[in-house]
Amino acid sequence: MKTLNIIYVNELGAVLVSLQHIISSIRLFDMYIYIPIMTLLSFLWFKNILKSLDNNKTFDTAIRYRFKKAFLIILYSLCFLVTNSTIIALKALIMEEVEYTTPLWFRDLIGPLHFFISSVALAHIWLIRRNYSRVLDYFLCFYIQIGLLVGFIAGFYCLLSPSFGLLHISTILILIWLALLNTDIILRLLYPFVTSTTVYLSK
Repeated sequence: MKTLNIIYVNELGAVLVSLQHIISSIRLFDMYIYIPIMTLLSFLWFKNILKSLDNNKTFDTAIRYRFKKAFLIILYSLCFLVTNSTIIALKALIMEEVEYTTPLWFRDLIGPLHFFISSVALAHIWLIRRNYSRVLDYFLCFYIQIGLLVGFIAGFYCLLSPSFGLLHISTILILIWLALLNTDIILRLLYPFVTSTTVYLSK
């Protein structure tokens, strides 16, 4: 589909034509431009979220306080994923921006899949910021769990490749990261978001 001299991979690109045209005109789809900008935005977003964590009792529970640094690393990775995955999703909707030289059966799915990834990461961030145990939060857990399950399936599928290489190493690291995210979801489902087991700091 062609709109405003831009050829789109699928109909979704044509729906977002105005946004696509603006981003393309400022060359934000260039990797050396969007990676620094999206990384900066993710860091500023992360710093903003940190302020809310001090007020929503996220670290009042013993297990989160004990693994606070790991939790914060996971939180920033989610912020980084949302910003960068979203721009990649928009980029993948434009035929000229698709970097694969040979036709792929999943080419039309690259953009929508990255939007899905961004939505799952955004749902997890929202869950962390809310830190409640209500119907909406359990729905978010369920939605995130679906996304993590898709990630696990894709990861194990990549591991089936016969020749061991960089792809396998990066896939293993991603699977470990997904397992940490899944652990957070499981803990939120098994225990109240703010339990009576709190951490008392010496003054």
